[in-house]
Amino acid sequence: MEGIERTELLFILRCPLDGMELNSKLRCPQGHQYTINNGFVDFLEGQTKEGFLERIARIYEGLWAPLGFALSSRRSYEWMARKSIFSSGRIVLDVATGTGKSFDYVNCELCIGLDVSARLLAEAKKRRPHLQLIRADAMRIPLSDGSIDGVIFNLAFHLIPNKTKALEEVERVLKKGGRLTMTTLVSDTTLGKALGTLFHAEPLRTSELHELAKTVGLKVEHSEINGAWLTIQAIKDNR
Repeated sequence: MEGIERTELLFILRCPLDGMELNSKLRCPQGHQYTINNGFVDFLEGQTKEGFLERIARIYEGLWAPLGFALSSRRSYEWMARKSIFSSGRIVLDVATGTGKSFDYVNCELCIGLDVSARLLAEAKKRRPHLQLIRADAMRIPLSDGSIDGVIFNLAFHLIPNKTKALEEVERVLKKGGRLTMTTLVSDTTLGKALGTLFHAEPLRTSELHELAKTVGLKVEHSEINGAWLTIQAIKDNR
């Protein structure tokens, strides 16, 4: 995190606890202090434990995610990642970025990946050194209002406890006219419900997700179900 990219990222970083700007030492006026660990800004230091995905970080992108998605959607992992092109822009945020695969297809100058997993972020930095990475919660995105041209949110929304808050955060950080690409597990099918149980998740129905998007100010432009998964492309309403 050096040079102009770090300067621009610091300009839009905010304290997730009070929304205040951070100084060059990653400290907010209220005294909350954050650090850079293994190439990413860490807003969750000491707050989360490693789980299954952390243990398979090295094979997540090459085996686990492609195989699991293909079996449950009859689409390829690359197909899903390419859909993220819709969210291309000068500044793009990938929520639950994992190893940053989506950025192989998205056009961006400042490419920001956010995840709760330190292990996956370390793997992302190793594979894609140009990424600017943040360890933070999707329900408290530490970026300023209207600072992002495009958001990607793949394979993780169904795991978020407070989905309304997470989507409100996406809408908040998007600029007017900013674009969201999301692929998430939905409960419309028996398979979707079964995978929700397996992942200890509570996926929404497609109709519920559409209504939630509308409620927070996102207009769904395209919606497509493949197996247990729903892909939507939405634009922040300019009104």
